[in-house]
Amino acid sequence: LDMDRLLGRIRQGQVFQWANVRLIHRLVWYCATVSLITLACAWWYPPLVFVTVVTAFLCLVIGVVGNVMGAATVLQEENDLTI
Repeated sequence: LDMDRLLGRIRQGQVFQWANVRLIHRLVWYCATVSLITLACAWWYPPLVFVTVVTAFLCLVIGVVGNVMGAATVLQEENDLTI
């Protein structure tokens, strides 16, 4: 649902907004939760360790994208105030 909201706002041209940054940070938490669940399940099915590593890396990448979006949102707000 959050990904649909994020993509919908981007399609509408509302890219650099704090609501989008919050959605991206929420996606980081979702990814981290999946990583922890797969790590716990890897006890019973060891190949899930690979899935855990991939989701942990994805979590880091999405976090960086969220921080970049936050910085871009600040710059966009500053530019909107400039005459």
